[in-house]
Amino acid sequence: MEVSISLEQMVNAFFYLIMVTSVIVYAILINSMIKGNKERDVFLDRFKLKYQEQQNQLKNLDQDYRYLRKFYESIEKFSEEASRFYIVEKTEKRAQELVDQLSRLDESLIEMQKQHEN
Repeated sequence: MEVSISLEQMVNAFFYLIMVTSVIVYAILINSMIKGNKERDVFLDRFKLKYQEQQNQLKNLDQDYRYLRKFYESIEKFSEEASRFYIVEKTEKRAQELVDQLSRLDESLIEMQKQHEN
């Protein structure tokens, strides 16, 4: 029993071998692309989580800033009111001193008039 392989059969076998090899290579490439996409998806999910955490931190910082800004404005307002109160108090004190001084002058004028009349 002699087995003979013709040239045509050898060429066909070679082409089939090339086709099978290319299918295997394409399958490996597609598989690696799918794994790569999964890795990118995992990375993207981690990135999204970090982004959300940073957004939450930013919101918290914004709320803290607004609270501190209101607190600062209320302190500033209190300071202005305290300053006005101090000015009013000082003015009232000075006015009372002037009234007392005028009263003494008035008393001394009355005494002078009495002495002049006598």
